[in-house]
Amino acid sequence: MRRSPAPALAALALVMGVAAPVGAEIELVEEGPFVWTLGGYARLLAGAQAPRIEVDLPQSSCDVTPELCDVPPAVGLASAVLRFEWAFKVSDIFKLDVHNRLLLSGSSSSTATSGGLGVGVSVSPGRSVDTSTEIFSHEGFRLEHDLDRLVAHLFIDQVDLSIGRQAITWGISNLFTVADVWAAFSPFDLDTSQKRGIDAIRAVVNLGSAELDVILADRGPPGADNLSGGVRAVFYTDVADVHVAAGKFWMDVALTAGIVAPVDPVKLRLEAMAAYALDEDRFRLPRITLGVDWYAAAELVVMLELHYNGLGTEDASGYYAQYTHSDTVARGQNYLVGRYYAGLAVAWRAHELINLNLTAMMNLGDPSGLIAWGFGYAVAQDVELALGGFHGIGPGVLIGDPAGVLDADPALLSEMGTYGHMVYLEMAAFF
Repeated sequence: MRRSPAPALAALALVMGVAAPVGAEIELVEEGPFVWTLGGYARLLAGAQAPRIEVDLPQSSCDVTPELCDVPPAVGLASAVLRFEWAFKVSDIFKLDVHNRLLLSGSSSSTATSGGLGVGVSVSPGRSVDTSTEIFSHEGFRLEHDLDRLVAHLFIDQVDLSIGRQAITWGISNLFTVADVWAAFSPFDLDTSQKRGIDAIRAVVNLGSAELDVILADRGPPGADNLSGGVRAVFYTDVADVHVAAGKFWMDVALTAGIVAPVDPVKLRLEAMAAYALDEDRFRLPRITLGVDWYAAAELVVMLELHYNGLGTEDASGYYAQYTHSDTVARGQNYLVGRYYAGLAVAWRAHELINLNLTAMMNLGDPSGLIAWGFGYAVAQDVELALGGFHGIGPGVLIGDPAGVLDADPALLSEMGTYGHMVYLEMAAFF
């Protein structure tokens, strides 16, 4: 049942409200077996976010620390990403990919989410060799450059060997990822055109009805703790696609498995991970996602996922500690801090130039929810405008001082409600 992942990725791009990279590469040089091409994209976003923060402090506390009480009703956001994707090819044997990534981000207040495109942007992966350069930083605005790809591919018979900074994806979940252990997207990120690269050596072996993927990755400062590695096998059958994987990811030793099976008129997905934390000397609770995809028509896709997050907590009183002290959250292994979730995503291409999408995610334990919507219009072949928003449902953040000593942590009364409301206008151009 081997299939190309392109339809699923295109559907996910529609659901998340982003345009798929469809720009044609520019062929700079073609001399015999040598080809040099340039592609890339630019994404520009401007929006406003209304944080849901309630302040319950006495005036004396506000006089001592006025920034705690000075919460603006709305803040402005601006982000821009410009990415150049260079490719150098020698026949069908060798390829070198080099990507330059420029990011300009800013906000009118420190209470806003900044540093990318979206409500909660993806965590930059750890690397021993830091190639990012801060070009400008002043009064809430920051311009930086990063060498986000520098990877050499060598193609030998059925083996694709890649060495260097590259994007790696494992797993089959869309809204609630389980096995995407290398550099997962935040579910609230708008810039899903390209994943951030990690430094790794990777060998993918095509065995016909199966595929073997072997990876050794550098996840941060030099040392055994920051080395990760894993082996993944995918088996393609007439009934289902099955994958199993094992490895050391940061300080977790983990096993993952998943299955994708078509049952007309839907496609069923199940994926799970079990891990043992070496640094904590304990087994972690599992992470499990059950998904159903319904391709109602060529223009309509519906996705439903249920998720159990063993890395989260059942009690909202522990959310703040998860965000501030959890290693799994800090390094992007996990973006959710609760335990039980449900999600629904609908994408409808109403016209060849217009797409509409709606995504609803719910923390079943709070309960709280987040609704994201988007309207995209293709103004040209490789240019799209989008209008969208994120809306948190549920109580937000309470800043109080019950002890009168200004040392109390903010109380996150729900998970999804803390995101407040955001509306944005985005332009994406691919080349």
